[in-house]
Amino acid sequence: LQATLRGFENVLAGEGVKAVSLKGLPFDPRLAEAIGTQPPPEGIAEDTILEEATKAYVQGDDVLRVAHVIVAKSA
Repeated sequence: LQATLRGFENVLAGEGVKAVSLKGLPFDPRLAEAIGTQPPPEGIAEDTILEEATKAYVQGDDVLRVAHVIVAKSA
């Protein structure tokens, strides 16, 4: 199964498709859809992405799939 996954990732990379990790970055609605919020931990700014349920995928400047994320928001 791991070999199949690596092969699929290599095909995507060959086409210029990249997975984008957004954890710890400011929320960007162009790249992510908020599926939930949590109070921000101490030292973390509002609207920071705390967790990723799924990663975003891009090809050049085009977003193929947005990430599903948990965002820091005060109550």
